[in-house]
Amino acid sequence: MLVQAYIIYNGSSDTFINDGSTVTINCDRINAYSPRPCWLQRWLPAGDGTDIINQLTFSLSSAEQLQYGSNLIQGMAIIQDGQLVMIDVADLQTFLNGCDACCGGSTGQMTRFYTSGIPAFSNPTEVSLCITRADDGSAYAANQFADDYAGQFHGNIKLSTSISGSSRYQVTSFTGYPPIPQGSDVVATGNC
Repeated sequence: MLVQAYIIYNGSSDTFINDGSTVTINCDRINAYSPRPCWLQRWLPAGDGTDIINQLTFSLSSAEQLQYGSNLIQGMAIIQDGQLVMIDVADLQTFLNGCDACCGGSTGQMTRFYTSGIPAFSNPTEVSLCITRADDGSAYAANQFADDYAGQFHGNIKLSTSISGSSRYQVTSFTGYPPIPQGSDVVATGNC
């Protein structure tokens, strides 16, 4: 029993695929835990904003849905012969019907969820954040701040003010990806 589906993500190579490639699925040889609903989270890490990270997940919170927005892709994960792929299929029933309908080695095409193609990556909006923390504003304190928030902002850190043991640092991140406050630090949206 063979059926074809469009590939969204290749788990073996950790690669997002949006070129119309298909996989031939032998419904008798897929792993017992297949298919499973899954989502591909696409996001930009700290840095120059050119590297897109693709991360497959099998559970999704409402906060993640808001955070990733249109950069969240849904699909079904299948494991066939030890290889994990995420496929573009309308729903579980479509997958099951596709496997039930094919016989005698014939190959059918599963109906896609993304009938107009997978949405292109949408760059998130940059946002300035002001982080207030208890320190003396020294070069050592600024280095400690940078270490504490490594990977949670991009560009340079700007020490805005340092008065009476309290410093305010301005950083840039992307909407939906604010730095996680360290200790008693306070993170606020906007310039310092």
